[in-house]
Amino acid sequence: MNPHPLSHEDELRAIGEISALLDRAYDQTWAIELPDPPRMDLGLGIYLVRAQPYLALSTAAPVLGPERDDHSGVPALLRAAERLTRTLPLRTAALPDAAELAVDLCDLIRDADRIPW
Repeated sequence: MNPHPLSHEDELRAIGEISALLDRAYDQTWAIELPDPPRMDLGLGIYLVRAQPYLALSTAAPVLGPERDDHSGVPALLRAAERLTRTLPLRTAALPDAAELAVDLCDLIRDADRIPW
């Protein structure tokens, strides 16, 4: 439990940053010409998981996360997104299933760690 609750704007900012990190991870997953099946499965998983923060932001004004180093690999981007979920309460008005998002990101991290990058 976060002893310092976030304001609604800070929650949206964190969700926006999670979205941006998932976008970059998705793009990097498909960056090679002929992705192998494990990479294709991971790309599909990232695509599906990133819908959660997108839906949370669709009812709010667009919020962009800060620019991050695009040279980070997919596992590092997914870990950064998962770390951001720790700043959110388990349920918020913006993202009612933050806990589910965190679990989904942990599953993606596990899958990404199995792929030779």
